[in-house]
Amino acid sequence: MKKLFILLSLSILFVSCDEKTNQVIIPLSGGNTNISAQATCGPVTLSNGVFATLSFNAESFDTDNIHDTTANQSRLTVNTPGLYLITAYANFHSNTTGIRFIGVRLNNVTAIYTTNVGASSQLETAFTLSGLYRFNQGDYIELFTMQTSGGDLFLNPASLSIVRMGD
Repeated sequence: MKKLFILLSLSILFVSCDEKTNQVIIPLSGGNTNISAQATCGPVTLSNGVFATLSFNAESFDTDNIHDTTANQSRLTVNTPGLYLITAYANFHSNTTGIRFIGVRLNNVTAIYTTNVGASSQLETAFTLSGLYRFNQGDYIELFTMQTSGGDLFLNPASLSIVRMGD
């Protein structure tokens, strides 16, 4: 495991980078800040031009019963209110046509973060979306996606994670 350091406000925060997933692992301490979850899925077939909410059948970690792999698999539900860092990742198989879109939706109503990119002519189209959001107890987020390749397209893998940063 690679070790990294990040300089934040003249303080040094030591983090780890998982070499398999290339994801940064941020150790948190104090109060109830050590709450986090990551749910993953793949492969998924996406139809052209149709918004789809992804269901996650696996977890990398879950410290506060935020995700359930049997019921409401698409949701990360906040049990402890506070400010959270949200990160979404999606990897669309290569296809030269159209756009690729991902978004994070709050309580099946409000899109709080969205992004899209054009298709890659040579490679798979992979991208990440992240942002901070203050959640109430019982709020949940879902990852939704869409593609316009002109036909079905595989998505593999995808993930959605949240990490509590504070009150």
